[in-house]
Amino acid sequence: MPSVYLRTQSGVSGAALNIYATGSVGGVAIVTDEITLNDAYGHSSGCYMTHGVVNGDQSTGTPANSYHDFTVTFNHTYTSYPHVVVGFYSTSTAAAFGGLSCAVNSITKTGCKIRVFNNTSTARSPGVEWIAIG
Repeated sequence: MPSVYLRTQSGVSGAALNIYATGSVGGVAIVTDEITLNDAYGHSSGCYMTHGVVNGDQSTGTPANSYHDFTVTFNHTYTSYPHVVVGFYSTSTAAAFGGLSCAVNSITKTGCKIRVFNNTSTARSPGVEWIAIG
């Protein structure tokens, strides 16, 4: 069975992490579904990943001076609540785009709700990207 090894680089200031896989299937390295990161002394860093990462994107219409909620359903059911991060993607150069913000709420093991706020006088349809890690 393939193995994954994590190693920090000694003698380098700052954090560095190398991942080594000892096996592959069809040329793709096999990664376990649980990774724990330790510091150079073997202490747990508190950073870990279990059961994988899912992500997606969606464009959403948001009325002027209002907000819009939409629901995301993960294509993976987590065994515990994942961490979800959301942000915009845009090629806009309009300063008014700065009047938009987004937040994640109602996180479950199978999905979440994302809320987009529009504090401008014009309806906007920003692109929203999200990632769930658990």
